[in-house]
Parts: sequence; structure tokens; C-alpha cells
Amino acid sequence: MKISCDIVRDLLPLYKDNVCSDASKDMVEDHLSGCENCRAYYEKMSAELPEITSGGEDAKQIERDRDLFERLARKLTFRQVMTAGAAALILLALYAALTSSAPFMVLARERVAEAVPVLDKRISVDDVEVQDVYRLEDGSIYCSFNVNTYISSFDRQYVVEDKSSPEVDVSASGGNTNGISLQRYWSDFPKAEGYSSSFYFLVPEELTYYREDPVTAEHRLGRRTSDGVYFVGKGGEILPLYEEGDPISDAPGDIEELVQENRSAHETKESEGWMPSALYSENYCYVLSFNEKE
Repeated sequence: MKISCDIVRDLLPLYKDNVCSDASKDMVEDHLSGCENCRAYYEKMSAELPEITSGGEDAKQIERDRDLFERLARKLTFRQVMTAGAAALILLALYAALTSSAPFMVLARERVAEAVPVLDKRISVDDVEVQDVYRLEDGSIYCSFNVNTYISSFDRQYVVEDKSSPEVDVSASGGNTNGISLQRYWSDFPKAEGYSSSFYFLVPEELTYYREDPVTAEHRLGRRTSDGVYFVGKGGEILPLYEEGDPISDAPGDIEELVQENRSAHETKESEGWMPSALYSENYCYVLSFNEKE
């Protein structure tokens, strides 16, 4: 059977390395015996490669080029190692910053989140409406307010000393503060419309709160006179629920009774070791209604 030169030349590398079948070997040898061109092609393929000898300008140039490439390779390798090491350190630092429970790191994360609009989950002051403000018999300020949007959770406590820059209370053990904030998570964003909640916030005449020392993590007791009651919203915007000097009425009897009942319930549950979350938050903010569908 006559086969083409192209097929034979495709088989020649296998034939040369003696890895083709006996039938293919016989076919190639039969073709080579009668085809001068394929025989010459096979002889060129089988010829030994010329040995590269040192000496002369070409050899010197080759040596110089090799040294250059070796130096470049070492530099590239060093740079790659340094870059990879720096990237690993940055990733470790970011991981530590995002997961650390150290007070100063927690506060730093909160500051960053509040400074970036897309990360700030606090509910806007535009969704808050002040209802009633009374002074109780013990001197505390009672402020009721409505929130006309979906609420995911209570936010941190605030001690508002300067309305343009509320000071955040990062205490884990809470206390009496004069600022409150609420959050809506991204996952609850589609629920923003069509919900309403109502609360009342109690603020005593003297604020007593704990703050962790950022270095020692020790809790330190802080005291100051409250000059108002505030809602801290998205972007750090502050809505005064009550400010010192505003007209205020004494609380009617039904409000005094409601507050006393809630305080008693809180004290009972606190003595039992747990908080009635549906009724009370760390901020002395009591729930009247929560995420009711309008």
C-alpha cells in the first residue's frame, strides 16, 4: 500500500525513537527505501546537533547574556518575595482590625463605618417623629417618639456632649446615656417602607455610665448632668428629642404608672439574670410597638 510523504514524515519522530508499532515501522522503512526526499529528511532529523563550544565573541556574549538574565531573575524573585510578604502582612493587619474585640479596635471600626455612607446602618433622623416629652417625679425626662421605617436592631449608646460630634459610649456594661440610635441592616433594606415603631426613652438628671479605657480595658465610671435627649441618625446627624430650656410638662399619672411598671419588670428580670429584650434595651429605651405593618 502506497502512503503519502506527509504521513510518513508525521511518523518519523516515532520511528526514530523506536516507539511506533511494528506495522508502522515496516511501512516507514518500505517508504524510505523508495523515496529519496523522505530519506534525506530523516537523515537531517537523525543528525547530531552541533556542540556549542566556548570561546570567541559569540560565546562571550552568550555568557554575558546569561549573567544578566540570572541577575534579573534574582531581583525579580526578591521583589516577588517582598511583595508577597508585604501583601500577607497587610491582609493579617486587616483581619486583626476586622475581628479584634479590643475596645480601641471596636471603636475604630465603628468610626470607619459611620464615616462611610454605604456602611452606616443607622436610621435617618428624617424617619423619626417626637411625640410626648414629660418630666417625671424623680426628675427623669420621658421622651416618646415614632420611627417610620423598618428597624433591625438597637445601636450603640451615645453620650452627647457636643451635638456636632456625639461621643460614643463603647461600654459593654451600659449605663444611663442621653443618646440613642437604631439600625436597619442591608438585608432588611427592602422592608424600609410600610413599617412603624414607637418607643419611650428615659434619661435621668445625672448621667451615670461606664466607659472602657482604650489601653487598660478597665471600666471607669463617668458622671455628668444631662442637658438633653437626642436621637443620633445616619451620618451622625442629631435630632434633639428634648433640650434643656425647652418647655416641659409634668408627667400625667398614666405615664408615671407605665414607667414604674416597666422599671419594676426590668429590675425583676435583671435580678433573674436576663433582660426582656422585647421590653427593654440597654439605653433605657422601652418598646411601645415594634415594626408594625401600616
